[in-house]
Amino acid sequence: MSSPVQFGPSAQPLLGQWHEASGQVRPVSILICPGWGMEYLRMYRGLRVLAQRLSEAGFPVLRFDYSCTGDSAGDSDAARMEDWIGDIATAAKELQDMAGSERVCIFGARLGGLLAQQTLERGLLRAEALVALDPPRTGADFVTASRRLQEQLDGKKNRPRARRAQMPPVGNNELLGHAWPPALAESVGRLAGFAPNVARRSLLVTTSDHRTSIEGIETLEISDAGYWNDFIRLYNAWAPAGSLRLIAGHLGTWLK
Repeated sequence: MSSPVQFGPSAQPLLGQWHEASGQVRPVSILICPGWGMEYLRMYRGLRVLAQRLSEAGFPVLRFDYSCTGDSAGDSDAARMEDWIGDIATAAKELQDMAGSERVCIFGARLGGLLAQQTLERGLLRAEALVALDPPRTGADFVTASRRLQEQLDGKKNRPRARRAQMPPVGNNELLGHAWPPALAESVGRLAGFAPNVARRSLLVTTSDHRTSIEGIETLEISDAGYWNDFIRLYNAWAPAGSLRLIAGHLGTWLK
């Protein structure tokens, strides 16, 4: 069973979805931190299904939207990475209060994995474990790949148009249909890659086209591809039932 929850500062609240644990409740709760932009949209259903499977396995789960994104308050042009990092800490505290346990596992999808790592590195929260699903190699890599997709999108829009009717490329304030303010672009571009030792335990989940290994971090490989940088699949939802079942099952034995 899931229900919407509003939390955080009253002037600009965050919106989340609380998935109540079924059966015997485990002592560890799980906070799901989404990606950004088109990847947020592509993974929305997949992360909802994952949350449902985890709650059915006895984990209290909270997934939420960062400020100025999704259903959380704030104008998209005002989005700031520093606020998102603080939002993760705020959401973790809300989850601890709702679950009645201080033991929290942070699950970050794509860019969410790097943001969660920053929250832990800065000491804004303490986590039992950190799980990252296909985190970009660095923030700069994420920005570069996203801009490449934007260039392909600009080209596709102009392909059927006569030369005199060509549309100009989108400016620097937009990326794949989402607001991309300069301050956000600069800060995301400085994000370091995923690394060990920020939580007591860390797990890296990799898709078949994003195979990565990092010394000192356990790895779970799933058979489905992510296609994060594939223009052909730019709008395709990512919700592979088998792989989501595998991830939930693995966390059920990995988190004690």
